[in-house]
Amino acid sequence: MQSPLYWEVLRQVENSDFNTQKRLLKTVLTLLRTYPVLVLGDREFHSPKLAECLDDRGVFFALRQKKDPHFQAALDEEYQVLKNLGFKPGISKFYEGILCNTGDGHPEDEGINVPNLNGKRILVVDDDDDALVLLSFILESYDVQVMTASSATDAMKVIKQSQPDLLIIDIAMPFEDGYSLIRKVRNLEEKQLREIRAIALTAQVIESGRTDALEAGFQTYLTKPFDPEELLTEVANLLRISSKKSF
Repeated sequence: MQSPLYWEVLRQVENSDFNTQKRLLKTVLTLLRTYPVLVLGDREFHSPKLAECLDDRGVFFALRQKKDPHFQAALDEEYQVLKNLGFKPGISKFYEGILCNTGDGHPEDEGINVPNLNGKRILVVDDDDDALVLLSFILESYDVQVMTASSATDAMKVIKQSQPDLLIIDIAMPFEDGYSLIRKVRNLEEKQLREIRAIALTAQVIESGRTDALEAGFQTYLTKPFDPEELLTEVANLLRISSKKSF
């Protein structure tokens, strides 16, 4: 059996951002969880912190470093700068168990934190199977318990039986659209179900779209194709989750 190859080209502004690297790799490692994984980081896609994260997860990796990182070959030695060690093309050395950092051993700032959605239950409603797969994949990469429904009728059954924490509903569905579904949810007798927060999704960009969605009972409105990071931010905001460091 041949192992799959996953290739991702990042914009230059994102390459060296540690949080972007973590977010991308978490998605990929989830997708390839049944395979042994080797991460090859070229150009800017590397850092001592990224190497530490991969090592903690038992992932094999080869990351090309710049000349600026400091490394400690042994615990009783001082940190050295790679550019001062005389490396040239054709010269290779093997070190095992080294410590590597961007400075003299002091950790650098982690930057913006990633929302922790672990264990949250989200119902995704869409008549498009591909959309259900994509949304499930994105959310499950952040440890969300995803439930799906392909119609408003099925969605109401799931809502009453499972009491999700959040709804993500496509507007343009046949037979009964997302507006009708959210109005039914807002008229439910049980307060906990009636007040479930909801995100509207639509591929139809119209001037009154946001206003119509909010008036129908949604808390926010996103257009397709959506930015996964924007979606996750809206999910975290609606669930009132404090951002926590996670990988």
